[in-house]
Amino acid sequence: MDIFSALHSKANELGGLGVFFLGSTPDCLEEIRVKIERDYPKIRFAGSYKKLHNNQKDAVDQAVADIVRNPVIGQAKKGDLSGVYAHKFDCVN
Repeated sequence: MDIFSALHSKANELGGLGVFFLGSTPDCLEEIRVKIERDYPKIRFAGSYKKLHNNQKDAVDQAVADIVRNPVIGQAKKGDLSGVYAHKFDCVN
């Protein structure tokens, strides 16, 4: 199972979670939205950005690197979301 399917299956199982996508073309993002709604009906497609500004891209790249180094960075969720961490970072400089 690929990571896209694994993460979205778990999110669908928990229900009510939103997903947000960064990058790609508008057509590809629309295909993803349709797939999410069709295959994972309990997930809310929260939105997408097709392109980030350079300073935003750098901030996102840094946040991803931080998460790779420390997968439990951020606030641990409780209850049904146990094992999920919310890592907030500033991407509007």
